[in-house]
Amino acid sequence: LFSCSHSWLTSFTFFVFFPVQHLRPQPSAMSRPYSIVVWGATGFTGRLVCEHIAKDYKGSGLRWAMAGRNQKKMEELRESLKQYDPEITNVPIEIADAQDFEAIQKITQKTDVVIATAGPFTLYGSKMVEACVKGKAHYVDITGEVGWMRDMIDSYHGAAKEAGVKIVHTCGYDSQPADLGTYFVVSEMRKRGMVPKYIEGMAGDAKGGFSGGTAASLLLALETGKEVTDKLAKTRGLNPDPDEKGDDPSDFFMYRWSEAHQSYTAPFVMAGINTRVVRRSRALYGEWYGPKLVYSETSQTNSMLGSLGMSSAMGLAGGLLAFPPTRWMLSKFVLPKPGEGPSRDLMMSGFWTFHMAGVAENGQKLKAVVQDKKRDPGYWGTARMLLESALCLALNQKELQAAEPALVAGGVLTPATAMGPVIIDRLQKAGITFEVSEVITEAKL
Repeated sequence: LFSCSHSWLTSFTFFVFFPVQHLRPQPSAMSRPYSIVVWGATGFTGRLVCEHIAKDYKGSGLRWAMAGRNQKKMEELRESLKQYDPEITNVPIEIADAQDFEAIQKITQKTDVVIATAGPFTLYGSKMVEACVKGKAHYVDITGEVGWMRDMIDSYHGAAKEAGVKIVHTCGYDSQPADLGTYFVVSEMRKRGMVPKYIEGMAGDAKGGFSGGTAASLLLALETGKEVTDKLAKTRGLNPDPDEKGDDPSDFFMYRWSEAHQSYTAPFVMAGINTRVVRRSRALYGEWYGPKLVYSETSQTNSMLGSLGMSSAMGLAGGLLAFPPTRWMLSKFVLPKPGEGPSRDLMMSGFWTFHMAGVAENGQKLKAVVQDKKRDPGYWGTARMLLESALCLALNQKELQAAEPALVAGGVLTPATAMGPVIIDRLQKAGITFEVSEVITEAKL
């Protein structure tokens, strides 16, 4: 929803109805010219990642480079960032086209981590993933394209695991609050002797916007058609076995009273992405997450009427986009164009809250809140989550190797299985909080 590429229903619904709110040897951190490369630096999210570096990592000695296909635009970007860091003119620029495998592989051989921001990833991401696996560079992105992620798992998980390379999708608001929030709740429950049985994520208050990159991903998903929707329909579609069955609640319903959160809820437009990511984390971690853990996701509302209204809005969005003529009109006159996005004021005044509730096998409960009070979820906030994920893989290898339970050493992974407590610590230091809000130890079976 809030990052560069997403499911069509997720993206459209937010825009129309909420426009204003793992051990194999690892690549050495000092063997290459760069720690990170921002790929797609001049795109909407890429520029924000570069701005975060210029503002908060100036003078740190961070070895990084901007990369893309347009030399002039990157030079202009670098010049514009001098207001935050005069020394940024020394940052190298790497030139390559997303479809030129030889050129992008040369870039991956120069860096420890690639930050990929150029979407739609279905069109522009596959060669970079392949190049990172072959070039032994870790990779992070902000995709929410479930079908494409399934393709990357099928094509590169084994090779990446053998190479000790971590390919980590969904490192923005898709799907770190849900995935890392679940990891955090499982960890806190385990500390208290609880065996997780059910965890429900509930999106709370948020303020943010929508960009042309997201719109492009949305429209592409629609044009791809049945192949994408069939993959998205599988509730465990990102698990090692995508056809695995389970007692997973439906992502779509008219309204629901949440016993875990004690609140009325409605469908959450990002649940079709987030739930699949969390379930992959559960599958890769196995017993530690709980032998029978079920994850679901909803959106908080104030009443049954509010739930019904939100559900109806999602249905209307789906109907408008399913019909080619109205889809064309929306793309022509309503949706933002590539390169466009929410205003700076909206991004800087944004915020988001994500509530988590875990229920143990004995009925005990633990609640937590994940939130960012100073950044919008989709762009300024997502850019920071993405950057910290890359820096985690580039600079925190000792901590990652020492993490308990052991993280997954390589493969096509999730934020929780690739970085776990280490990325949570980095995000906390960056202002994104993970806090236990309530523990109910009286068992209610």
